[in-house]
Amino acid sequence: MKRKKKIKKVVPFSFYFEGKNSSYNFFGGRINNIKVDGDNINVNAYSSNFEHLQGVEAKDSDISKNSYLNLINPSSEQGIQIHPNINISGKVNFPDNTLIMKPTSLPFRVFSNPNISKKMGGQIIYELNQGTLHLTGSLQNYNIANTNKKVDPNIQINFTAPRQYMRIEESKTKLSPGYYLVNFDVKVNKGKVLLYIWDRDKNQFISLKPIQDGKYHTYSGIGKLDQPCEIYIDISSEDGNPVDLNILNYKISKAKNYQELMELF
Repeated sequence: MKRKKKIKKVVPFSFYFEGKNSSYNFFGGRINNIKVDGDNINVNAYSSNFEHLQGVEAKDSDISKNSYLNLINPSSEQGIQIHPNINISGKVNFPDNTLIMKPTSLPFRVFSNPNISKKMGGQIIYELNQGTLHLTGSLQNYNIANTNKKVDPNIQINFTAPRQYMRIEESKTKLSPGYYLVNFDVKVNKGKVLLYIWDRDKNQFISLKPIQDGKYHTYSGIGKLDQPCEIYIDISSEDGNPVDLNILNYKISKAKNYQELMELF
């Protein structure tokens, strides 16, 4: 009787890079869900369409610690994955019809790109005061006396289950229809933080899982609103355990039109 051959299961990726001290270039074309498993590998994509695909068997892009995916002047419809080793430079292009805020937003229609905040343009309509903040929420088994307590910009919340939310009251902002850009800095000190900028109803601007490395990262989100609403920052925990984070430099800017919004990138 022949012995059965062992079959190695391979997680599917659209591109797989191995080795060391290598550089690979893409010019145009479409890229999604890549794997970089090597030492000092740089993958450069120039004017390429980069998509983070969901609902498929492929996993998120996975890049080794000292290797990088560099996106230069990328475009996207589904969104660009946030990863400490994915760098964005130049302009980012999103089609106008992909920006409309809906009850469930694209989780990667937000970018980790400090260059965007440096040239923050448009009309800045709101800035979060860096002083005392108030948190409110409806956590189960949570001390009600603490649901409206004063906290400083270092926010610590003892979540006890997933799908619990604490809102920063000072972040409430009424928006009229138009195009918007949100910028903020986040440092995750502990826990699996989830951040939402939304109204918990019809308009979800941003859903974000920040990079969890104890360092500040700048995030920029874009969206189009076709009806008036009031949005705010909600904080949650992916696994329902306590979280500790800092939020700084939260600003909302309004662009006159789609063309101006794209110029901010």
